[in-house]
This record gives sequence, structure tokens and C-alpha cells, in this order.
Amino acid sequence: MTGLQTKTMKRVKKLIMATLLLLTCLPQAHAFEPEEAKNPPTEQEAPTLDFLEFLGEWETEEGEWIAPDDLENMPLNENEDDDTNEK
Repeated sequence: MTGLQTKTMKRVKKLIMATLLLLTCLPQAHAFEPEEAKNPPTEQEAPTLDFLEFLGEWETEEGEWIAPDDLENMPLNENEDDDTNEK
């Protein structure tokens, strides 16, 4: 083989290696796409009436929201409130 053939073979080999590297990396790059890009958002369903009623139970008659932490301090009924005051 002459020097020219050897240089040509080296270039072809580099080209083939670069092509193989590119072809192996492209599918991996697709795997890193965000989930939103893969599946476009669909139209959401409206909440059920039961769920809306459940959320409404967390609001007082004055329109104030009840925090879940406050439930621990609230009496369950009037008798329980009297028992705690007597102790």
C-alpha cells in the first residue's frame, strides 16, 4: 500500500467511527427529553362533586380555611370541650 492509500484508509476509518458514535448517541439523547415533551398534556377532567364537597368542609361559615394542624386542637363535640376545661 502506498502512503496515499494509507491516508485514505485512515480517513475512512475515522469517518466510520464518527458515524457509529453518532448513531449510538442519538437514541440516548432522545431518552433525556423531558416527560412533557414526549407526552403532550391532555385535557383534564373536572373534579367530582364529592371532591368539591370534601374541599368545602375545610372552610368555615365565615369563609376562612381550616388548617389541618388546627384540627388537633379543635374539640370534636361540646361535651369534650367541657371535659378539657374541667381538668
